[in-house]
Amino acid sequence: MAALRAEMQLLPAASARAGQLRDQMRYLVNQARDLRAEIDSLRSLCPNLRQLEQAHQDALQQVRNLENQMLAPGISRARQAAIRNSQDMRNGRAAVAQTQRQLRAAYNEIDRLAPAMYRDAAIRFRSTYTGGPYPAGRFGRGGELWSSSAAYRSGQVRAERIFRQAARKAGLDLKSLVDEIVYVPGASSPFFAVRNGRVIVGLNDLAVFGRDPSLKLIKALHEIYHAQVHRMGGDAVVFSQYSSPLRRGYAEEIFVESQARQALRDVLSLRALRNSIEYENYFRRKLNLPEIPLP
Repeated sequence: MAALRAEMQLLPAASARAGQLRDQMRYLVNQARDLRAEIDSLRSLCPNLRQLEQAHQDALQQVRNLENQMLAPGISRARQAAIRNSQDMRNGRAAVAQTQRQLRAAYNEIDRLAPAMYRDAAIRFRSTYTGGPYPAGRFGRGGELWSSSAAYRSGQVRAERIFRQAARKAGLDLKSLVDEIVYVPGASSPFFAVRNGRVIVGLNDLAVFGRDPSLKLIKALHEIYHAQVHRMGGDAVVFSQYSSPLRRGYAEEIFVESQARQALRDVLSLRALRNSIEYENYFRRKLNLPEIPLP
């Protein structure tokens, strides 16, 4: 009977959490439907946009495949240089640059032709295609969910609290590094982004409501250190020893994760510590750097 009573006491909290998840799912379904309709309308203003997008992705993939060959284990420096200077690499990089210019022109044409009612949709469409973590105006304080969902407001406040606590643990001035904190329940992972000159960091549902407090902190601090790299001039400045943007990205991931782990070393659970080291080791292997032993 005591066990049954204990389970009964948990029911209200479980029911409330289920309601939060239903609200989030309902919103995400509606968001996807609305954004799909907006994108379809915008595509009609530039009929060859889909072909341009595919051409750009194909060119990027060609360059990535060659860069991955250069990072293969045991490859000689001579072979790396041969790939770097190959005609395929030159052609791939030229195609990336050309399709980027074509896409920029297509986006500008959409902005010019889009009726006033689609102006905001055009901005969100561009952000979504280029990797934007969330459509403008949907999330964060003052966003649509903030005004309509108590469950969302709770998650947003929790995300802000996690970022502030992580920054304090590391002795960082959060306000000088970050312009906006957002909670995006359906995001695939925590993120850092720069939009219209504003530095944005965000947490997803798992990072906000996970059970391990130290995992929450290290995920948030990882993104804060990305913001710090940006304020220092970006990876092209901080990791200028690497000529390849891909390798600079690997170096930045190693840097921000190691900084976060060092700052939180006294509070990390064993699980959080192992996750952090495994994450960093993945990028160390990409740069042929020695791996850190797991505890």
